[in-house]
Amino acid sequence: MSVIKYQAVADAYEKYNAFDTTELYQLLGWDDLVGKPEWANTCAVRMSLALLEAGKTVAGRVQIKKGDLKGKWIEPGQNRLSDWLVRQLGEPEVFPFNSSSAAGPQSLYGKKGIVSFMRIPSYAGGHIDLLHPSNDYLTCSRNCYFTADEVRFWQLN
Repeated sequence: MSVIKYQAVADAYEKYNAFDTTELYQLLGWDDLVGKPEWANTCAVRMSLALLEAGKTVAGRVQIKKGDLKGKWIEPGQNRLSDWLVRQLGEPEVFPFNSSSAAGPQSLYGKKGIVSFMRIPSYAGGHIDLLHPSNDYLTCSRNCYFTADEVRFWQLN
């Protein structure tokens, strides 16, 4: 299995997290995707970029058209990127939704890594993000969705 360093992913993720969707797509040479509703969700794009900058080659479906990562591939789908992570890092810890711990599984406190929220209620899809270590409450770079039907977690060192 592959090794991915948390700090390398976190630094790169925060770099791309600073851009709104329009700025992000322009940075990648994807001006033609700006404003398209089906491309509004950028979580897997941002995570793909972070993984690329952390030294991984992402088996994605869309190629970067400009910038330092020109020619590299991005996986824009959260579910497919999660499947790729299984092949790279192995099976994740899986947590089914538990209404008694809607703030997130207690066993994730203090851990850091990639978290994928599968089948979020009242949303047609999921979300992939970076979980930051905390002993007080679970924090993601953009959003945590612990009400998802299932949460998948890959711990990074």
